[in-house]
Amino acid sequence: VNVSYTAPDSSVIGIHDPSMIKVASTYYLFSTHGAIHAHVSTDRINFADDGYALTAVPSWTNTYTGSSGDLWAPDVSDHNGVYWLYYAASGSGSESSAIGRATSATGVAGSFVDSGSAVYTSSDCPGANAIDPASVVDSSGTAWLVFGSWFNGIHIVPVNKTTGIPTGAACEQLAFHSSGTGIEGSYIY
Repeated sequence: VNVSYTAPDSSVIGIHDPSMIKVASTYYLFSTHGAIHAHVSTDRINFADDGYALTAVPSWTNTYTGSSGDLWAPDVSDHNGVYWLYYAASGSGSESSAIGRATSATGVAGSFVDSGSAVYTSSDCPGANAIDPASVVDSSGTAWLVFGSWFNGIHIVPVNKTTGIPTGAACEQLAFHSSGTGIEGSYIY
């Protein structure tokens, strides 16, 4: 089957750390910056600005962002009709970072409700940097949170499959660079 695809016009929309979900016939695209920047599309070609996933940057993130108001690396996923949105709260070059989680019943920008505190921090997994979160569910139905970048590689921790909150089990290192730096983007498909 020969299918052609027209790429979005990158001069119109520039984003960093994209994560997209399809809800019915609408695509919601979330990215780094502010209260998690949002775009919307019905054809995956033409995207429009859609505000922010969260109505405000959660105040608890100020400790990790230096009050910059800038959240990073969202990961949105559907868990039985509840949309989980993980994101990182950190500052450039910081190893003291946190992962937040918000949920929505619709996936629509502005409908996500933050958990009210960090769900995981760098100190929860000594040596790891709690940024670039990604949710994955394995074939047995176990939910996991993969995270980490640059400092000491990529790590994984189990999460409660209903709440998305880490279970308290020890984190495990999945990958690292022999120099101790340089790995980013913690996704498992």
